[in-house]
Amino acid sequence: MGCSNSKGEPSIEKQQQMKQLVTQSEIERDLDIQLNNCKVVLLGNSSVGKTSICERAITNEYSVSYQATTGAAYRQLKINLDSNRSLRLHIWDTGGEEKFRAIAAFYYRDAKGALLIYDATNRKSFEDLGYWKTELAQKIANENMVIVLVANKVDLPNGAVSDEEAQKFASDSKMLFHHTSAKTGEGITELFHHLGEKFYEAIIAPLTPNILPK
Repeated sequence: MGCSNSKGEPSIEKQQQMKQLVTQSEIERDLDIQLNNCKVVLLGNSSVGKTSICERAITNEYSVSYQATTGAAYRQLKINLDSNRSLRLHIWDTGGEEKFRAIAAFYYRDAKGALLIYDATNRKSFEDLGYWKTELAQKIANENMVIVLVANKVDLPNGAVSDEEAQKFASDSKMLFHHTSAKTGEGITELFHHLGEKFYEAIIAPLTPNILPK
């Protein structure tokens, strides 16, 4: 007399649960990969403080000596998110001198975000951001790209650009807007945390919301 198979096939409900677990695992893996590959470029004229902002964010230090960036410099920064996850920024600090602009596109290719930085006491550095705005629009086809307008050196008096004008430029260009001082550290943590949160929103939006809550 033969013995029947007591295990049998998994029920439809069990199969659905198993499928959901596999899907969730795949989404988690994809999310983890994307959270660790967030490329951001720092753009703007020479001497606006791009390197100083980067150094303050990473080491919490500020140097009074200045050396112009040649081409671009690469750094990494880990951001702890409100969702108890973490995100790793791959930062490309580009040289702002005109002679480096021709090769700048190489560094911001495939970037998920950009900081457009100007010196709050230097009117020309603000006006020249129109060039970088156009460059990004022409060279990067990414509607979800996170772009932040950054007014640096706000610790100094005699601002050359009003907040109203800068905010209008940011709003019209669909950019975020932050004030910073690399010298004092004002606004640096808030800037990069906000950037990280916006990256997270952009990354997670296409994923299944019922499996990975925001």
